[in-house]
Amino acid sequence: VSSPPSPPHLPSHCAMITLTLCCPTQNCPLQEDSVRLVQELQRAGVAVDFGGVKTDGSFRLAHPAAGAWTLTPLPGSDGFKAEIDLAAFGAPGAAVAAVDALEPTEGAAPPTWHQDGNVLTLAADARAFAYRITFKK
Repeated sequence: VSSPPSPPHLPSHCAMITLTLCCPTQNCPLQEDSVRLVQELQRAGVAVDFGGVKTDGSFRLAHPAAGAWTLTPLPGSDGFKAEIDLAAFGAPGAAVAAVDALEPTEGAAPPTWHQDGNVLTLAADARAFAYRITFKK
């Protein structure tokens, strides 16, 4: 983890943090510490930019080349906000038709979302097994 001085486009009270997470298949002693740091930042409501996805939550995103995508909150996840760059995942110019909760628990709120160009912004309470992102044909 490194924390260089604030770039000119950030206020002086901010710092840019760059994280390098090791692949789980490699033997990396820093991996657990890196994951723990990301989790602490997210619990504090800090959005982490993973390149293609900026979020204050923890989830898996299955993004097949064709058909709907599935966003699955990790076990124990709290509600989250996410910005997903569709172009970064091979879907430049795609238009989202809907974001639906799959197997929501009782009292779950429906996800809210909007799209601006290639960026899908969504918020969910993580009280569903997963969320399906469908695209217009």
